Amino acid sequence: MKKLNLVLILGLFLTSCGRIINSSTSDEATYSPRTTGSAQHEAALAIISAKCAECHGDWLTKSDAQFVSMGLISPQNPTGSSIYYRNQLGPGPSNNMPTGGRPAMTAAELQTISDWINSVN
Repeated sequence: MKKLNLVLILGLFLTSCGRIINSSTSDEATYSPRTTGSAQHEAALAIISAKCAECHGDWLTKSDAQFVSMGLISPQNPTGSSIYYRNQLGPGPSNNMPTGGRPAMTAAELQTISDWINSVN
């Protein structure tokens, strides 16, 4: 009986502490270094993940402000933003992305990147 009471008390204590995290917990929100942003930011990151992360994986953890400070986007100016402009040119010489014969962004993906850049203040 004492053992059962101890288990119940311990269970109540642990549930009152909030979510229990252990070494077998797989929770991206807890362990991921990436922060979430606006819907436009998240949509752009999905494209960046698919098209750019092979070479630029560190971009997946960047905020809008960090993309601006790195010179990758110019707020509300897609054509003045290298992440848009260099992908708009498509595969080719080393100054155009992506390199190495990887598939270029589609028109819809470029529009999503443009929408994101236009949403950044």
